[in-house]
Amino acid sequence: MKKLMYVQFQPGSDFLNEDFLTLSTMLRGIYLIIKMYLYANNGVCELNYSKLSVITNCKNIKKYWPQVENLFTVKNGKIRHKEVAVDLKRARKCVKDKRRAGLKGAQARWQSHCKRKDFAAGLSMAKDSKVNETESEKKRKLKPNSNSTSDFSRASFSIPLRSDFGSDGQSPSSMQLKFYDLGCELLRPAGASDRTCIRLIADWLKYQYEKTGDRDIFNNAWRLAQEAKRNARKPMAMFISLMKTELSYRKPSKEITG
Repeated sequence: MKKLMYVQFQPGSDFLNEDFLTLSTMLRGIYLIIKMYLYANNGVCELNYSKLSVITNCKNIKKYWPQVENLFTVKNGKIRHKEVAVDLKRARKCVKDKRRAGLKGAQARWQSHCKRKDFAAGLSMAKDSKVNETESEKKRKLKPNSNSTSDFSRASFSIPLRSDFGSDGQSPSSMQLKFYDLGCELLRPAGASDRTCIRLIADWLKYQYEKTGDRDIFNNAWRLAQEAKRNARKPMAMFISLMKTELSYRKPSKEITG
């Protein structure tokens, strides 16, 4: 069972317990330390004097344990505490409720333009941003022209799954422009802000190539763009995130962008 990062409890409840009030300062410390350990260990601790000695930093724990044992529940060699169990149960329910509310809010946000009930399937709905075309328009675009082969080539054009930047001896500036054009065609920026992001990434790639001589940096960035397009409803956001995590991308300074 996954451990909880935080638990809300009521420390004042111990002062309502007569058995706790009769303990000496040292025994109170031993009791409270073991109780705090139970909070951090899913409410259970093995009844092992060597382990308890390490937890409480008390070498004579075997001598003092019988005096605080009645404040705990010991069964099958395991130490538990009724109040700790109640607090952990309440905390787990709180975490579950917040997670459920978060997922519900995410569904409402990401499925506003989607009629599918499955939230995971909604991530693939980026294709809905494309302009709706009638069947006749699609057939007309895909139908080859008998008089000209160039029209058919343009109609059947698709974004390449792999683009070998620099394989034909292109200059850094040419690769920069090529990445920007293909990136806009693939990711379909929603506005000027998205196009600016792609341009800045292209500028940064050019700078890194000129700095390190690593030609593969363009190909690696293109691979991340393809991954974002396949897996995200908002590919631009995912692409920028992947660039930051995979290639350590940072927004270039004015010196780089010129």
